[in-house]
Amino acid sequence: LRPSYQSRGWTISIHPEGKRYAHIKDQAGITLVTEAQITLPGVSEQLDSWLSFILNLAAEKHVHLPGTSDLFLELDQESGTCNYYFVDHGHRTVFWLHTLDTISVGLPNSFSTGHLQFSLEENYWNHVEMFPETATQYANTALNELQVIFLNARAALDGLTSEVPTFPYTAEEDEKFIDLLQRSKEHAPTSYITTYVARLWAVVANHRFITHFGEDHCRMSFDQSILKMPESKRSLTLAVISKALFDLPNERRARLENIWVDDLVYSSNWRKFIAETVEDLKQKMLWVSSIATAVLI
Repeated sequence: LRPSYQSRGWTISIHPEGKRYAHIKDQAGITLVTEAQITLPGVSEQLDSWLSFILNLAAEKHVHLPGTSDLFLELDQESGTCNYYFVDHGHRTVFWLHTLDTISVGLPNSFSTGHLQFSLEENYWNHVEMFPETATQYANTALNELQVIFLNARAALDGLTSEVPTFPYTAEEDEKFIDLLQRSKEHAPTSYITTYVARLWAVVANHRFITHFGEDHCRMSFDQSILKMPESKRSLTLAVISKALFDLPNERRARLENIWVDDLVYSSNWRKFIAETVEDLKQKMLWVSSIATAVLI
């Protein structure tokens, strides 16, 4: 059952993790979404006023707003202003009517329109994750596509097609997600399913952004550098210390640099590196302890 109820035409839904939000479809077919407390006096009227303002602005700019759009409104009662953004479920993107730059909306630097699109798509999925009730009708398609992506990644993570995969999950984690997605197909789309499907899609979109998916300089392996990074200078003092320690620090540094590329490291590689480093240090400590004991004897 959908955890929602009606309030003056609005539907108030509860996110699977407990947060309330409200949504309503206007006459143009656009779904208005807000976290404002619409049950409070005057709030619904404020939202209606801002909706009219934004729709008039769209008409003035000759912007066609597809019926697959959500309009998110965030009221600021103190300043009397309203923040907004649109999402388009048909194109899986976010957009605004005003001309903005990436810095003003908190998006990272991009190298092309296609590259920027993955960042916009990540934010689209973040919206769906937060307000899943308005996107359940699109969940089945998203779920099927996501399962294919994870199946393809599974082959690479097993080492069947790649020794240095860039996918952000381990083979074991990927297998669990594949099972989860398959089980999800046994149920009708709900806000619960839509939420975690959107969460996984956001990870995929972010992964495609950081690997420059579809670009000429796409990252094909986790140890491949595709960005111009300042060359790090090695300390002479550390070099001397490393020699005194049988070059072990330099060895560790080289292994770290192999997984820390373009200021990016995959969590699975990092955990493996830390585990191996700790185990190696334990072995070295035992070795040193044995030598010290033998000398004392």
